[in-house]
Amino acid sequence: MKHKYVIMPKKVNSSMKKDRITIDVKFHSIFNPPDSAFYVARKERRDIIICFNNKIFNGYYRYQGTKNSKQHLESIHYKSDLAGEIQKNFPSNGEDIYILFNPNKPNEFIIEKSYQQNLQQKLLKEDFEVQEGEITEETRKVIKRCNVIIKKAKEKFIQEHGSLYCEVCGFDFSKIYGELGKNFIEGHHKNPLCERNGQGKTKVADIALVCSNCHRMLHRMNNISVDILKNIIKNISRKDTNE
Repeated sequence: MKHKYVIMPKKVNSSMKKDRITIDVKFHSIFNPPDSAFYVARKERRDIIICFNNKIFNGYYRYQGTKNSKQHLESIHYKSDLAGEIQKNFPSNGEDIYILFNPNKPNEFIIEKSYQQNLQQKLLKEDFEVQEGEITEETRKVIKRCNVIIKKAKEKFIQEHGSLYCEVCGFDFSKIYGELGKNFIEGHHKNPLCERNGQGKTKVADIALVCSNCHRMLHRMNNISVDILKNIIKNISRKDTNE
């Protein structure tokens, strides 16, 4: 499989099923190079996201430092949600696990099972097809939304800024799509409705106006905040500029 990732093989152990994965000393210069913009000084940390089993988890990378030449005491830390996922997928210690890291994306880590890598290689090399288009009926519960609050948020934003654009990345639909994109934007609840305990009041200030891409990203990463997504974009843009 062609990729930009550095792959660190590990064996599953008790620490991984609790809250951390230690970084082997030979990967220190890749995971935390001193001359990089994302360098983490001793006893400091950088927030990261971790992808495992097609799910996104929050965590942080920490470098504690030591005089021991064989161990730098640096590790990837995470909460019980990812620890539980690892326990479920690796019931026994000693199984193979792979940590993938792209130096161009220092805030992202991927955890893979060994057979998943082989499967990805196979899918990339072979043509395959699936059957789609079957019509089925579904019954499900949905959370009721009020479009009036989105309309009011748009009106207020236009009064203050003169036009509609994404509060995260600045994308303006009308500038790209002309008349078709005029006055188009999506409304994002800063306090997600799915996390509320029953019904509640929503104010205009509770709505962020965002483009479709940023809206999906906000919900993809465990409903992260607008400010966090802004910082992610800012850090990537800063790195691209430096390069």
